[in-house]
Amino acid sequence: MIRQYLLILFSLSFVIVVVSYIPDTSWIYKLLSVLNAAIATLFLFTDRERPYSLHKIVNLFILFFFVIANAIQFSTKTNVTTFPMLVCAEDTIQYERFQLLTLLILILYNTAYPLFRKNKDFVHVTMESPSWKRLLLIALFSLACTLFYYRNALPLMFFRGVLDFDGDLEVQDLGGGQVGFLLFDKIIRALSFACCFWAIHCKLPRRIQWSLLLIMLLTLFPLSLARNATAMYWLPIVLLMFKVLKRENIFVLVMLIGLLVVFPFLENFRHWNGELSSMSYSLDFMNEMHFDASQNFMIVLKQEVVTWGRQLLGVFLFWMPRSLWEAKPIGSGHFMAEQYSDFTNISMPFFAEGYLNFGFIGMILFTIILAWFCAYFDDRFWNHHQELSLFAPYYMLLVSSLLFILRGDLMSSTSYTLATLFDFYIVYKIATFHRKTISE
Repeated sequence: MIRQYLLILFSLSFVIVVVSYIPDTSWIYKLLSVLNAAIATLFLFTDRERPYSLHKIVNLFILFFFVIANAIQFSTKTNVTTFPMLVCAEDTIQYERFQLLTLLILILYNTAYPLFRKNKDFVHVTMESPSWKRLLLIALFSLACTLFYYRNALPLMFFRGVLDFDGDLEVQDLGGGQVGFLLFDKIIRALSFACCFWAIHCKLPRRIQWSLLLIMLLTLFPLSLARNATAMYWLPIVLLMFKVLKRENIFVLVMLIGLLVVFPFLENFRHWNGELSSMSYSLDFMNEMHFDASQNFMIVLKQEVVTWGRQLLGVFLFWMPRSLWEAKPIGSGHFMAEQYSDFTNISMPFFAEGYLNFGFIGMILFTIILAWFCAYFDDRFWNHHQELSLFAPYYMLLVSSLLFILRGDLMSSTSYTLATLFDFYIVYKIATFHRKTISE
């Protein structure tokens, strides 16, 4: 218990130090920031029976993206968006309102979450033992497709954004068009991940587990992926292989280290020239577009943009081709940027999606729905946690992808997550076709 309070105190002290260096601002912003950090940190290091959960991921997101990053950007007077209507440090009232809104979101979410928690039995689905031969064949198919796709640019399989031999141009055009790339990158390439996870989860022979892990490493090398994809594919494997993460607070500490150290380090490989001397580390990474969620949210509030559900319709019908629906909505980040900026590849946080669709009522509804969603899936996993469970792989994938979903935008994050869930499902069905049933 003492260790838990020390961790909360250390985390809170970090935020106090950050906000104390914000010059020429009101005590209101500093007070709200510290209060928000205290609430988020409290829920990160409580609930000892659930060392990792969707509930903790939400509080982690708010702590980093809405509190710490927002305070650093405010203190350095940095605009990390591409919009012409800058949310500048001099516009103190906007920052104060944002932290007040963050406080309301934290209170609503963390109040609603326990109300949806149910101590009840869930229907157990009989689990079958997958065929290791079929898993190997599917994984090798995934690797073969990856090798073929990168046949003219093999270094990109291992280092995202590596420069060509001339040292001045990025190798990017691999053929196949945008649709072909998404089909390959989000479904075919991720098959090796699904095969590896099922093998480890179902405790297949060690040689099979290590063989599939090697195939996954070649197919989905961490330094070759976008950071959201790295977390989505590798965090579930880490959760499965390292039981120490089920100890109290270990998962939260690993996530904090990941966000503060590992992810900034991976940024070096976006445009790496092959020289170790070009690699660096700095906490200034929070002044970059990767942490634009809070300022993008602030701009949505400032412009009072409401689409009355049109953006949500695009999320539900993301699978429909634009050739059949020319007026199909685009991602919310793209939608905002298209109106106010030339650069359209930006994020849009989950809570801002609620406002974009139905105003403040939508933001409240999105927060309550998120609390219900997290409570339901957390309960289903932890209330009846089994070492060999058919539900566990899907839950761990949700844990690893929730940061991506919360950062947004909702259309792309939903489609990518569902594509990976589909891989889990189809691999399991193929690998267990007419196989002998084993009890959970």
